[in-house]
Amino acid sequence: MNKELINLILERDKIRVNIDDIFPISESVVKLPKPERNSKGELCRYGIKSHRTGKIISRYKTEKDAIKNLKRIQMFRHMK
Repeated sequence: MNKELINLILERDKIRVNIDDIFPISESVVKLPKPERNSKGELCRYGIKSHRTGKIISRYKTEKDAIKNLKRIQMFRHMK
């Protein structure tokens, strides 16, 4: 189920639940098994992986850049 449908059901039933409690979104920084290219064509060794889908969301050249952008993703998630 997608978030909009769940929100409609919860609104209809007057239940107030944080949607992230039902579907916790978690991402982590992972070292890629082999270098992959990002959208700019640069070889990258680190990426941010979504545990919900199991896919790499984005790729970065350094672990420091990956951690910085992971914190940005988590900050914007909590601003909703």
